[in-house]
Amino acid sequence: MWRKIKSRLSQKSVRRRKLKSAKSVLFWIILGLLLALGIYSRTEAATFTFPNVSAEPNATKLLFPVGERVTLLRTGATTNGKYTMAKFVIPPGGGPPPHIHHREDEWFYVVEGNLQMQMGFNQYPDPKVIPGNGAPKENYHSINAPAGTLMYTSRYHLHSFKNLSNKPVTMLTVWAPSGIENYFKAAAQPLPDPSNPPPLNPKNKELFVSLAPKYGISQSSSFDQYVGKVDNNIPAPKMKDNRADELRKLLAPQVRP
Repeated sequence: MWRKIKSRLSQKSVRRRKLKSAKSVLFWIILGLLLALGIYSRTEAATFTFPNVSAEPNATKLLFPVGERVTLLRTGATTNGKYTMAKFVIPPGGGPPPHIHHREDEWFYVVEGNLQMQMGFNQYPDPKVIPGNGAPKENYHSINAPAGTLMYTSRYHLHSFKNLSNKPVTMLTVWAPSGIENYFKAAAQPLPDPSNPPPLNPKNKELFVSLAPKYGISQSSSFDQYVGKVDNNIPAPKMKDNRADELRKLLAPQVRP
């Protein structure tokens, strides 16, 4: 009799341990799913599907100082002055030196490839007081921006981007309000045939710096002119503040179904 009772108790104990173990496994499975959903949500929030904006007929094509091929898809003439939009094809090593816009805000959207986006968090509303001239050099922040990344930089902030990969990067950029297209047309080289770009002219690199103040831009001629320390990390809140809804509303009149 005692052996039967002991056997039953032992069987109940085994069942309890198995049940407890099963609950534990279930708990970790559920936790893993929740974490996965959380990670997925953060990834989804960080990505963006760019609206299908129709380009202007005979869109102007330009060649920038370090070989960026730029197409002005939309200018103030067809957006009622609300924004300018351009497509960039950035060669390996390409990207402008750090600069500050005093008139427009800016969105960057990486279509294809991988960019290093760079920005500072201080504001410089006075063009006469900029990093290294009336103010200390900026503590710069950079982050890796793969395809699908949308970033927003408001006016008065130091920023730039760089293609550190060995392949061209395609990017869409929007400035609001419009007007910056006039600076590009004055400083860049014409590019009638993007498949056969002309040799780079050093004069245009000088023009990008010398003409910039006329168009409300503080443009450095080298990376360290405005930048001191570099931190290879932009805090998550800055990445998430991409003003995506504001951009969609801005582009809406020219979006094709």
